[in-house]
Amino acid sequence: MRGTVYVVCASPERRRAIAGALRAGRDPPDVRTLSGTLSRFEQHHNSVLVIDLRDPNPLEPPESPRTGRRFAVAAVILIATSKQSVPAAWLEVAREANVQLLLTPPANAIDEGRLRNAVAQALERSLDRVVAGVLRRCGKRCEALEDVVRAVLSDPWSIRRPRDVARALTISLAQLRSICEPLGLGRIDYVLTYIRRCAYEFLTFDCHISSARAFEAVGVRDRSNFRRQVRRARSSNP
Repeated sequence: MRGTVYVVCASPERRRAIAGALRAGRDPPDVRTLSGTLSRFEQHHNSVLVIDLRDPNPLEPPESPRTGRRFAVAAVILIATSKQSVPAAWLEVAREANVQLLLTPPANAIDEGRLRNAVAQALERSLDRVVAGVLRRCGKRCEALEDVVRAVLSDPWSIRRPRDVARALTISLAQLRSICEPLGLGRIDYVLTYIRRCAYEFLTFDCHISSARAFEAVGVRDRSNFRRQVRRARSSNP
């Protein structure tokens, strides 16, 4: 769940500069660029949209919805030289909770460190939100599993087996087993399946993510096999 960053800017030079700055950091996200439309990017709970408003003819924002946010993403970062330079149509957008205004000097240069930090913090908050939602669905007895949940969801396609979790947390399998025991599922594999199932439910019901994207986000490719695993986990402790 490292996330995807979409860079939107009409200027090819600025677009490449912003994308290059984001890719230059440690453990960079998946960075994609868009030249002039907001209709071709995938809105997702762990996506960040970076929009450069310094263009002479900036894009028009989408219409304000009756309820909710304009963008169903972790965050929107607007780049401008000053608050006075923000187009009037974007001022209302800038007031929304998941939107951040990043001011730069009048020159074309941009503070790459600030931009990378803003993106990284937005993606981290996105993961924290999902982890919190999963723990709520698991119930109070699973609060001790927070580190396990974070390990599974931070890299769901690499964390497949109990030993992967133990390695990520730098603990032994015996220690991991003692952490998972309060859930009463018997096997660590069932606990990992339960975490993915709770994450899937949180993303679809609370975040309104499509089923296909939610399965991808929790690391599930074979849905039929996953449903069988869920049934086995449930049968172990109804």
